Amino acid sequence: VDVDECEDIATEYNINAMPTFVFVKSSKKIEEFSGANVDKLKNTILKLK
Repeated sequence: VDVDECEDIATEYNINAMPTFVFVKSSKKIEEFSGANVDKLKNTILKLK
């Protein structure tokens, strides 16, 4: 989500750093982290599959 174009979503999910990854399931935030960490992103996706 482009935080400049979607400020309401950035505010709702308290996005303060970029990149920030927010994983949502059934309208609930289940995981979140900030930073450009490719390994953490891959591992989080595999964990939540």
